[in-house]
Amino acid sequence: MNYIQQIFACAALAFAGTAYQPAMAQVKLSSDAYPVIVAPHSQSISYLERTLCYDITSNVDYTVATDADWLSVRKAADGSVYIHVAYNESNFKRVGRVTFVNEEKGLKETLTITQSKNEGAAEIPSDDIFALFTDQSLSTLKEGVTQDMINSKISNEYYRGLATKILNNTYDETCRVQTYTAKLNPTVQSALWNAPGKLYDQRQGVTGINITKGKQVVAVSGLPDGQTVPITITAWYVGKDGGNFDGGNPQSFTYNVKNGLNTIDYTYDYDGLAYVCYYADANPELQPAIKVHFIDGQINGYLSPDKTNEEMYELTGKAVNVCMDVLGKKVHSVWTSKGLHDYCRATKKDPKNNKEERVLGYRQYMNVLDSLIQWEHDLLGFTKYNSLPDNRTMAYTNYTYYMFQGGFGVSFHHNQEPRVLDCNTLVYNDDDAIWGLSHEWGHQHQMHPYFCWGGMGEVTNNMNSYYNIMKMGYHSSEKINNWVPARRHFVDADYTDIETATSGQRGSRYSGKRHLAYEKRSAQPNAALRAFCETMKDSVVADYSKTPGRALHNVEVGVGEVLCPFIMLYNYFTTHGKPDFAPDWYEALRQTDNENGSVVEKQDGLDKYEALASVQNSNKNGKYAVFAAKYPNSCWITKGYITASSNPKQNTMPFVLNYIRKVSRISGYNLLPYFERWGFVRTIALYIGDYGDYFSVFTPEMYEEFKNDMDALVADGTLKAMPEGMVEDISNSPDLYNSGYKNFGTTPEFPN
Repeated sequence: MNYIQQIFACAALAFAGTAYQPAMAQVKLSSDAYPVIVAPHSQSISYLERTLCYDITSNVDYTVATDADWLSVRKAADGSVYIHVAYNESNFKRVGRVTFVNEEKGLKETLTITQSKNEGAAEIPSDDIFALFTDQSLSTLKEGVTQDMINSKISNEYYRGLATKILNNTYDETCRVQTYTAKLNPTVQSALWNAPGKLYDQRQGVTGINITKGKQVVAVSGLPDGQTVPITITAWYVGKDGGNFDGGNPQSFTYNVKNGLNTIDYTYDYDGLAYVCYYADANPELQPAIKVHFIDGQINGYLSPDKTNEEMYELTGKAVNVCMDVLGKKVHSVWTSKGLHDYCRATKKDPKNNKEERVLGYRQYMNVLDSLIQWEHDLLGFTKYNSLPDNRTMAYTNYTYYMFQGGFGVSFHHNQEPRVLDCNTLVYNDDDAIWGLSHEWGHQHQMHPYFCWGGMGEVTNNMNSYYNIMKMGYHSSEKINNWVPARRHFVDADYTDIETATSGQRGSRYSGKRHLAYEKRSAQPNAALRAFCETMKDSVVADYSKTPGRALHNVEVGVGEVLCPFIMLYNYFTTHGKPDFAPDWYEALRQTDNENGSVVEKQDGLDKYEALASVQNSNKNGKYAVFAAKYPNSCWITKGYITASSNPKQNTMPFVLNYIRKVSRISGYNLLPYFERWGFVRTIALYIGDYGDYFSVFTPEMYEEFKNDMDALVADGTLKAMPEGMVEDISNSPDLYNSGYKNFGTTPEFPN
């Protein structure tokens, strides 16, 4: 047999053995034949126990070995190879390799054996197997159960094996058996905070179980009779990677399960992680704890503070899913398993030493993320007013765009994981990532419309971002560079560098938003407001020194500048005797719709501008009747600026006035001159695009009435008038890192 003939013969033998049968006839090779080992390359078999026999064609000696503990190999004297395959007790397939090696000649052939998952778990047993278990989760046996009882009462081989392993304490419950408590429905939580559509964690019940295509059995106990609980399987990776919203988005599939045995038929091609979505619309603490058992589920694991860094590093290296859950105390995040394995490292002793050996940082990483949310909760007054949420917020990786607020929370592209998983980078070198995380989570905390009126959608959430980069110890940020042009435009009233939307010419002083108010006036359903929009035809931005009412408005600049007066106000009063200035203003705004309004800044009942804001906010709690009865001579009533059918898109100004009124009371000063300087109360109409279209209409009559009402608070001693120079002092407040206040500007230490 010549060399070419031999090669074809060997190839034919290998193909025959692979495709048809495990046993092959020996083929004798000539003494001068090329050294070769001919073995099958793949074999697929069922979950049952069996022994395979192969006649391996070879003209050299070889050794045989396997990498799987469920395979055992033996080479007989006649050259036959016997491979014993153990019974597959699990309900997921497994793959093992058998190698045939001659080291002297450098020969190696590999046989890959794929054993199918055990289908027995999917066959719900007809026996009364629950009689042997303590509850319907099938996770513990009743006292006194013996092997004989198991053998006689459970005919299903799979469940008999499960009971036997539990009896012998050899069943691995890790992740498979867990107890879950109810959390407040994130939609309800969002409504309580007036942050519609911006939801906390919708996958709170992390299981650490990977679900592959096919059937999976789940046993449940503890649910009230007749109730179900959703189990949602989310495939975070779906096989498509992009960078400009052209990649794959997470796909979720929900199955409602009841007490006892349930079959989940997962038909998606990509593996998913399982979540027990146990939520309640009210009083979650009154709901019973439930136990969920993914019977012999495939363990992916999850990272949590109760594990060591070394344990978590090992978990990320063994993960079977592309992604893995990270479950901190306040943040649930999902990142790629490889990214967590490769990039999650602690801060350096010397942040600037690039040669310093890095240590694992999983525990520290969770503390960093948790701190960002805790700081937001502190700023928002949740901590002070004992209204901290019990559920977590979320962050997750994506395969489609750099960073955005997705359906689950803040999301970073997986190629950003070297940044966002490295504690040293986050803490010392990446204020943009801290700003971004806090910005997106800030959306979940924005009060619509009381601190997120039209034009504020990408602004007021950045209060949280600013606070967090200051708490993290950063001394610079491209975002706070906006303070310089903001002060130029409003404190100095210098507009010469502004390029407006209408004319497209720098310094032309025409306002696109005013012109749109004129053009879109027919979209304004309120006739009185529509009439004022008609006066915006010329759209001229007036000189502040001559006509302040028609000067540059706060929302006629970029969002970075719009933020500036809020930050300056916060910085000034926080460092001048009002350390709870922001927590109080947030809580006061949250109480706007209460029957008597807020009790944070006053104790004398419902304020006029709380009632006005509630009316504009779709007449919350029927406040129109209250306002009309109490203030019948108000221009808002006599001119018809509000009605019982008013809504937030018709006019944003009632929310602005309510905010000014509240922060004035909290500060102790009539702050109207400050907000006048910063362009909040121009007597103009604007049409603002901000995740929807809004009118902002403030007539001279509205202004005069509000000014008189603010002056009245000074006259009766409720507020003090701002002394000369105070507007400038507030407007030029130093950033917190430069204020010497508390520990702002100093990098905190995060435990690891």
